[in-house]
Amino acid sequence: GYSAHLSTNDDIVVSGSTGNMSYLWDGGGDLVLARFNSGGSFMWGSSLADINGEDAWATAPTTGGGSFVAGYTYSYGAGNADLFLARFNITGGLLWAKTLGGSGDDAAWSMCSYPDDSVVISGYTTNFGASVRNVLLVRFNASGQLLWAKMFGGTSWDDGWSVYPTVDHGILLTGVTNSFAPGNNDLLHARFNSSGDLLWAVTLGTTTLDDGMDAYQTSDGGSVVVGATESFGLGGRDFLLVRFDVIGD
Repeated sequence: GYSAHLSTNDDIVVSGSTGNMSYLWDGGGDLVLARFNSGGSFMWGSSLADINGEDAWATAPTTGGGSFVAGYTYSYGAGNADLFLARFNITGGLLWAKTLGGSGDDAAWSMCSYPDDSVVISGYTTNFGASVRNVLLVRFNASGQLLWAKMFGGTSWDDGWSVYPTVDHGILLTGVTNSFAPGNNDLLHARFNSSGDLLWAVTLGTTTLDDGMDAYQTSDGGSVVVGATESFGLGGRDFLLVRFDVIGD
């Protein structure tokens, strides 16, 4: 299980993988979606399987009690790993599935949904952008039609590990950058409007490893980011908690 969300009646929906799988990119697992009631009792499980493998790294609720699932697929699409998005109804029935990618690797790590049942997905792409690996940020409507796709990064390795919706239907993105870092990975935190236009981006770190893993908007319009750091703390890798104001300071 990689991701979970609560439905409107407090049922718990979990997405992940099942079968012959390893941590990443072996292509051996199958996408799985399961629903539990608020007391944790299993209600149903649904899977999407093919010979080459799929993983569901993110899930988000729909207004009708169903679920969006996002991750990657080796079985469908244009090339190696492709970004994968599917919509399921409240009983786990598949409504539609979409892919996005090229001949290299494209994948979804995180997703958030909006009141109009559009979804924003963050991940990475090796097919599009300025370098071998850039942040991929995409928005689909309720029917799975691509509304826009944005690439963000520089000449090195960049990744978008988490997205969170702002109250004005914009996007907070958190991840890691090597393109705009003094050394190795730096924490990357950025804000986009509802059309995917960049409003601001900030980094945090030194010459060692610093990662941003998840973010949430605060009541004053700012944000909180959690991750890990080797630049600050007592040594080795330490837990990192950062609070930003509304303009990223």
